[in-house]
Amino acid sequence: MRFTHHIVIWVIAGLATAINAASPTPELSGEWYFDVNSQNGPGRRDVLFRQEEQRVIGFIESDSASGRFVGQVDGSRLEFTAVLEFGGEPMAAVYRATVDGDTMSGTIDFGPYGRATF
Repeated sequence: MRFTHHIVIWVIAGLATAINAASPTPELSGEWYFDVNSQNGPGRRDVLFRQEEQRVIGFIESDSASGRFVGQVDGSRLEFTAVLEFGGEPMAAVYRATVDGDTMSGTIDFGPYGRATF
């Protein structure tokens, strides 16, 4: 019986290691840009990420708005909330993305102002 329990524990530990190795946390620190499509047409966001383990902070800027953000990355999933200055008023935007190497794609939720993709 003991031998069987050790094999089960060893297999579970091996699976956990394989799962963690299959989805490592990407390194996002540095400059990025997003091509955005919204109801207002196409646009671009210049983004500066600083990553500390799973936490991300940074600055995002477009022709019409800019602001700071904070969020986290978990495996290939990224989510951050930016507080943007838009027409002299603050506005929150929630970015959700899937990261694949040096690319990412996802959605932006502007609350009552709609949604966009990037």
